[in-house]
Amino acid sequence: MILEGEAVPNIVLPASASEEVILEDITEIFLAVLVSVEEDVDLEDVPGTSIVINIFSKEALHITEAIKTIGPTTDGVLSGQYRVQNNTLDRYEAYLGIDAWPDLTDDLVNNPPWDTFSTWPHTLPALAPDATYYLVIRKRDSWGLIEGNVDSAIIRIGPGGELLEPGPTAPFNAELLGEPVGRVRFRANYNLQQDPVPADKWRVYLTSDGTDPDTTDPGDLYLEQSMGIQRVEDLDTPSADSWVHGTVIKAIIVTYRTPDDTQSLTTSVLEYTIDLTAPALPDGELFLGGGADG
Repeated sequence: MILEGEAVPNIVLPASASEEVILEDITEIFLAVLVSVEEDVDLEDVPGTSIVINIFSKEALHITEAIKTIGPTTDGVLSGQYRVQNNTLDRYEAYLGIDAWPDLTDDLVNNPPWDTFSTWPHTLPALAPDATYYLVIRKRDSWGLIEGNVDSAIIRIGPGGELLEPGPTAPFNAELLGEPVGRVRFRANYNLQQDPVPADKWRVYLTSDGTDPDTTDPGDLYLEQSMGIQRVEDLDTPSADSWVHGTVIKAIIVTYRTPDDTQSLTTSVLEYTIDLTAPALPDGELFLGGGADG
C-alpha cells in the first residue's frame, strides 16, 4: 500500500507491457512514475514502442491511462492522476430502452439519460402504451463518475395503458444443429423459476431463404411445442422438414406464455447450412447383454 506523502517506486517493465499500480487511502495525488526498459529489450529495433500504465483505485472506479511513447532511449516519465471513491451524490440517472436494454455508454453528450433526479421516491415521466420498456437507474457522484447501477426493471404496458406482467425470460444454450437427410435439430433450455408467471410453450421461428426470421410474423412460426413442469425445461426436437444441400436455415427460439399471448424478447439468430456431403450421423439402438455358459 502506498500512503499519501510516500515516494512512488520505480516500475521496471519490458517493452509493450503493462503494469497495474493499486493505491489505497489517498484522497488525491498526482503521480510521476519512472519507467525503465529491461536490459534484454533493444529499443533501437522498435523506436515506436509505447508503454501504458493503468492507475486505478482499489474499487476500480476511475482509471487514468498515462501513456508515453518512448523512442530509442531506455527510460521515460509517465504522469497520471488518481482519485478514490467519492460517495457524494450528484444525481441519479434513468436510462430507458424499448424492447431491449438501453445503451449504457457513459457519454452525456451523445447518450444522455432519459431522466435525472436526486431524491427518492421519484415519479418518472409517463410511458406510451403498447410497449415493453427496459429501465436502468444509475448513480453519478459529484466528480461526474458513474458509480454503478442502482436498480433495473422491465415494464410492460398494454394497449390501454394498463400495467402487464413482463414477458417470460429468453431461453439459454440455444443451438441449431444438423441432422441426417437435410434436417436440423432445435435445442435450448429455460429456467421456469426465473419468472413469476413462467412460459408454457416453446416457439421456433424459421426461414430457409437466407433472411432473418421475424418473431412478429405468424408466417415465420415453424414450431410450437408445450413445455413440462420441470425447474429447467429442455427443447431437443428435430425438424419435420428436410432441405436440399446448401440451404441456409435461420431460426430464433423463444419462450411463449399462452394466457397473455406473450413471448420472450429473443433476437439471437441461429444459422445452419444444410450439408449433404458429410457422412450421415449413425441412427439406431445398441443392445448389450451376456450369454450363459454351457
